[in-house]
Amino acid sequence: MDIQDYVKKGALLLRWVRRSANKTVHEVDSIALRKSFPCNWVFNPSTYLVTVLEKDIYGSL
Repeated sequence: MDIQDYVKKGALLLRWVRRSANKTVHEVDSIALRKSFPCNWVFNPSTYLVTVLEKDIYGSL
């Protein structure tokens, strides 16, 4: 399915955030390019990734 289909069905919520509060995407991208994600990274993220995500969350409030 296209991303717009998910949005139309209410299965996905898109929200704009400042670039300064979006470092998690950059970090995930960088790790993915190096192909160094463990297979369970979504359910068991590294401490570093959790820290970056928390900074994004609190920085966007």
